[in-house]
Amino acid sequence: MKNIRLIIAVILSIYFPFQFYAQPDILLKKAEKEYENKNYHNSVELYESLIDSGYVSSELYYNLGNSYFMSGDYPHARLYYEKAKKINPNNPDINKNLDLTQKKLDTDLEELPIFIFVKWWQNYVAFFNVKIWFYFVILSLIILLFVIVYIIFINRNIGKKVKNIVLVFLSLIVIMNLLAFFTSEYNYSKEEYILLNNDNIFNGPDSRSEKLYNLKAGEKILLIDSLQNWYFVELINNEKGWINKENLNKI
Repeated sequence: MKNIRLIIAVILSIYFPFQFYAQPDILLKKAEKEYENKNYHNSVELYESLIDSGYVSSELYYNLGNSYFMSGDYPHARLYYEKAKKINPNNPDINKNLDLTQKKLDTDLEELPIFIFVKWWQNYVAFFNVKIWFYFVILSLIILLFVIVYIIFINRNIGKKVKNIVLVFLSLIVIMNLLAFFTSEYNYSKEEYILLNNDNIFNGPDSRSEKLYNLKAGEKILLIDSLQNWYFVELINNEKGWINKENLNKI
């Protein structure tokens, strides 16, 4: 009898963890199947349930964005494409679909022109996410330290000019990687939101104050400060104002 109980206990200890870990894969396959069958509302529900259970990845956000896009809900599509881009900023499929979604959105605000250098730097930083940039910083520091040790203690016959060129070059690489890491970390940590329903921007944290803008669903805004149920935000045209947080969803 004791042996039977032991066998049952072993089976259950294997079965239940397997079921726990297998469940996300089952839901994922169901969601993909529903999307293939053009049941986009069903795929949205399944992808959302995966996210609610704590299963998060850029691929999952991207697939959910696709489901919302195909169902015609462009504000939600932009939200999840932006979430996917935050994790994987240089993915061409994510960026392509995000551009398509922004063209579908009937928004009025226009982003101010960006200087060429700033645009170049943004593209450079977007090559990798914050974790990869951190690894590059560590790797470049290790290489720099190794070269310094090699020049000082191992091979002292290297010319002074060559030493200076090598050290300056490696130091610049370290600085570039550090700046890219801090920029990427800032981009990842800043609180940006997508407006999911039409709403107004006010001059103060009160709906009775002066109305500045009538925003349409799908706008992207940056949080600066908050007061109870109101957010002080910056728009893509650099204008600022207050908005009720009810219709905002964090990227």
